Amino acid sequence: MTKPYLRRPAIRAAVFFCALLTAAACTKPEVDVGIDLQDEDNLLSVQGVDTFTLRTYTLPEDSVRSDNLDPALIGFYGDPVFGLLKAGHVTELRLSTGNPVFVAPGTSRSDLVVDSLVLALSYRSNVTGRSGDAVYGNLGPQFFRVYEVTDSLELNTPYYSNSDVNYIEEDLVLPGRNVVTPRPFDTLTIGGLSALPEIRLPLNTEIAERILSVNDGAGITAAQFVTAFKGLYITVDETMTDPFNAGILYFDTFTQLSRMSMFYRNTATGDTLRYEFVIRNNSGKFNVFEHGHEVAEQALRKQVVDMDREAGQRDLYVQAAAGTKLRIELPHIDALRGTGLAVNKAVITLPLRGDGITAYPPPDNLFIFGLSDQGNAFLLDDQIDGAGFIGGTWDPENGRYRFTVTRYLQQVLNGTRVFNGFEVVSSGAAFSANRVVINGPEYPDPVTPENNTKMEVIFTNY
Repeated sequence: MTKPYLRRPAIRAAVFFCALLTAAACTKPEVDVGIDLQDEDNLLSVQGVDTFTLRTYTLPEDSVRSDNLDPALIGFYGDPVFGLLKAGHVTELRLSTGNPVFVAPGTSRSDLVVDSLVLALSYRSNVTGRSGDAVYGNLGPQFFRVYEVTDSLELNTPYYSNSDVNYIEEDLVLPGRNVVTPRPFDTLTIGGLSALPEIRLPLNTEIAERILSVNDGAGITAAQFVTAFKGLYITVDETMTDPFNAGILYFDTFTQLSRMSMFYRNTATGDTLRYEFVIRNNSGKFNVFEHGHEVAEQALRKQVVDMDREAGQRDLYVQAAAGTKLRIELPHIDALRGTGLAVNKAVITLPLRGDGITAYPPPDNLFIFGLSDQGNAFLLDDQIDGAGFIGGTWDPENGRYRFTVTRYLQQVLNGTRVFNGFEVVSSGAAFSANRVVINGPEYPDPVTPENNTKMEVIFTNY
């Protein structure tokens, strides 16, 4: 319980409030605690509460919706803190032109010979111009596999990070060409011409032969194409990849830079031909993720594998790619109801553990939600004014995330909103691999012991 800020009529309310919260473990801060949350002009009319008792822990994320998003995530990655992450991408391809005709006049399908079929995956950094958008982790070699999916992908159908992928269990990558060492920062030379960096996987030409055979090569519609060829599942073989030397690769799937190129010849005319099947924004697609938290550091493993929530008082973990999320509870919140107090400002601070930020960049933003009685997340009314008000943006200068939850806390005290805890998740949860470690409320930091997760409140009496 904080001391009143120099306003004598508030003393009686302060004494009443502190007595009420004795069971709530309200701490008594220094006189200036919470001042940074309040305008100087209003300091004489407020009382401060620092710090609410918090119960925090890490939970595994069941799944996130991951369809029609960019970038595509592919790779196998080992993190010394979070354990293992495998990412794959399922996508359909589209014709690059309307109703293409492959057979030249006066020739037939039997005159067409497929020379090669190549899947090219363009790095996301080619679109953004930011080198960090190409990989999360390391750039060691990975063993790629490509499979043909058997289900049609519907653009407006929800797909999730744990959705089943039905595919033909025959790797389409030509033998001996599976291992690729990513080089996202090197310009390629193809046919004597410079090209943007990409991964190129030569595939079995049976798919191309099948596509050319639709209508005997005399023309193919978009509907006929997706009937003949549903799409691809692109992944890596974790048994053939060293995860601690590899990373999650980010590929562009919206601008047609990623594509499947068919190289073929017309033996009757002598023409050497090429046709592109492209991945673009209206292609059905989704990311799939698998986590191996069993080999994570002990405090994380206890929480998400053993369900030992007590470990969350010291160490907290947020990971995108449908990894982990936080739960924040206020075990004594009911003691505040009906006290005649108005919340002037309420701020939750999540400070980062200081090591590993350079090698493992944290998410740009975290999001905070309330929870219904059924455990479903909902937006807080504090978000009406936008992210600039509620916060959640990574603050590198102070090494923390902060959330302003004033309106919601007031609604809880008034009884107009239920309180079942807060849920905190990473931005880009379905198209990013970023992660962050956070000091829990009881993290033993001998250098800056106050640098722990906390909730500070400035209140007034009415």
